[in-house]
Amino acid sequence: KKAWKDHLKNILKFKKISDDIDAEFLFVFWGNLPEYTRKHFKESININNKHKKEEQIITLNNDKLLFEFLEQNNIKYLNLSKLAWDLVGYNSLTDQGEKLRDVLIWRNDNHLNIEGNKFMFENVYNKLIEDKIIK
Repeated sequence: KKAWKDHLKNILKFKKISDDIDAEFLFVFWGNLPEYTRKHFKESININNKHKKEEQIITLNNDKLLFEFLEQNNIKYLNLSKLAWDLVGYNSLTDQGEKLRDVLIWRNDNHLNIEGNKFMFENVYNKLIEDKIIK
């Protein structure tokens, strides 16, 4: 919990810096992908359910909490993960499949491939134009 709160404080520090120099601030989110987190999330959820712990070991809604925080603090953001998920049809971090492989990430590792880099660039650029951050 402390790390989460520190993370949110750091975002506010970046926002303050941009405000102080009269610059626009856009938070770009690229979160976990089912390709490399599915197994870990499922294991943690099973452990939590087995022990019926009040305190969640893991939660699948941190991104939702983050976006609510950004909206409450009037911080513009771009959720690239959702755009990637929508592109290939993911709904959850525990979805089966390797849908992003060879589409946006390399087959043998979890880094963006050429199309993935293009996807990122085009979506960030479009958001900058849409929000009139650049003209």
